[in-house]
Amino acid sequence: MKLKTTRTSLASEITGLAIETDKFKTTRITLSFVLPLSPLDASLASILTKLLTRSTAEYPTAVALQRKLLSLYGARFSSYVSKLGDNQLLNISISFIHDRFALGQQSISRESTDFLCKAVFSPNLITEQFDHNDFEVCRRLLLESIESSINDKRKYAISKLYSLMCDQEPFGIEPGGDIATAKKIEPKQAAEYWANVLKTAPVIITVIGNQDASPIFQQILGHFDRIDRSPCSISPCFDYKHPQSVREHAETMQLTQGKLVMGFRSPISSINQDNMALRMMCDIWGGAPYSKLFTVVREQQSLCYYCAARLISPKGILCVDSGVDNENITAARQGILDQLTAIQQGDFDQDVIDACQMSMADGATSVTDTPSSIEAWYLARIFNESMENPDEFIARLHEITKEDIIAAAKTVTLDTVYVLQGQEERK
Repeated sequence: MKLKTTRTSLASEITGLAIETDKFKTTRITLSFVLPLSPLDASLASILTKLLTRSTAEYPTAVALQRKLLSLYGARFSSYVSKLGDNQLLNISISFIHDRFALGQQSISRESTDFLCKAVFSPNLITEQFDHNDFEVCRRLLLESIESSINDKRKYAISKLYSLMCDQEPFGIEPGGDIATAKKIEPKQAAEYWANVLKTAPVIITVIGNQDASPIFQQILGHFDRIDRSPCSISPCFDYKHPQSVREHAETMQLTQGKLVMGFRSPISSINQDNMALRMMCDIWGGAPYSKLFTVVREQQSLCYYCAARLISPKGILCVDSGVDNENITAARQGILDQLTAIQQGDFDQDVIDACQMSMADGATSVTDTPSSIEAWYLARIFNESMENPDEFIARLHEITKEDIIAAAKTVTLDTVYVLQGQEERK
């Protein structure tokens, strides 16, 4: 399915992203605020995503807010925070049915856009601070989320690697921040922070659906016009530093299966160059059942329960994570490095390249299955010079040669190793 995408500068540091498609009977609007990453920014942004979707000045309770959404034929109102390199995006969305399905010529589009704007520009403030009860609930939910993150050991180990590997970079900070920072935030501080976001943050307005996005853009811009904005300009840059040595970190917990996570760096970043060959290299290394890490390290050598590679495109970071028994940690580490060397030496055939291209093409095709996946695709590329659509991505995928993949693999260098070693529970 082809997507017609138009990116327009609507005002200073306000970008309109219109994605036309007739696949859905709904329209999705998202306001994305580009924010810096620090422990405080991360905690405040996460609390705000919960506060702004819990109530508004006009609908001051969760019940009143839900009743309004039901009157809009069950419109869905949501928010989330996502990391994009060394920045974070605070996203607030509403999804609603197309006007042609409404009764009595009701303009669901205009009413839903108005609801979204009221949530963003007129939150539920009492004497210049968020409602205390709402704030306490949202902060408690954030603290519980941070505390519970350790329960998913695989996710915890990967997060730990990023924080250690990027301890001098904003990317090492997790969405949500840390417990100590989150506990200190007060309702007035959150309100002041949000007011500053509206004044200074670059904004992306995304509209996905089968309708003209221009009226929606203008309706939202009308609210921004009432604010004395002095937006900051974010120009993401990629500063590659070749690892001079491998940093080692180890931790022990009571668990039966250890975790070995290895972080690698490459000078190839999606921010300033084409990284398709590196994407394919990562997939052939450990992205699918035909990959080196699956077929050799897991299946042939039986060194781990799982072993997968992933690429953080804006940062040029590759992460390999595996579940291993304690006695296999050293062998698994060497096996992972051996398979990187194998790719660097061209030890893979055309059948594997074909399988990689087919798998990645299927993944790009599935992007159009939901409005949220379409949104994620384009927001991940908002800093790129060219915001290619899935069809363009697939076409470019087939231009990559074996030599390109080998060259990309040769840029990859081990930076950090994190081991979460298992320890049997004492009886």
